[in-house]
Amino acid sequence: MARSLQLSLQMSIRNKRHTKMTAETIAKDFRIIINTKYHKISNQFRDLVQQIKEGKYFCWLLNTMRPAQAAQN
Repeated sequence: MARSLQLSLQMSIRNKRHTKMTAETIAKDFRIIINTKYHKISNQFRDLVQQIKEGKYFCWLLNTMRPAQAAQN
C-alpha cells in the first residue's frame, strides 16, 4: 500500500513540474490521493467494524466453524 501511495504521489508531482511545487501543494496532493484511492477500503473497514458491533460477524464465524467442529467429533 505504501508503494502504491508513493507512485501516485510521484506521478502527481511529475504532472505538475511546470508549476511551483511547495510542501503545501505536495501535502494537498497526498491528501487527495489518500482520500480517493483508499476511500473504498475505509468504507469496507467501517462496515466490518459495524457488523462486528452488531454481532453479525461473530455469527458468521460460528457458522463457518461448525462444520469443522463436527468433522473433528
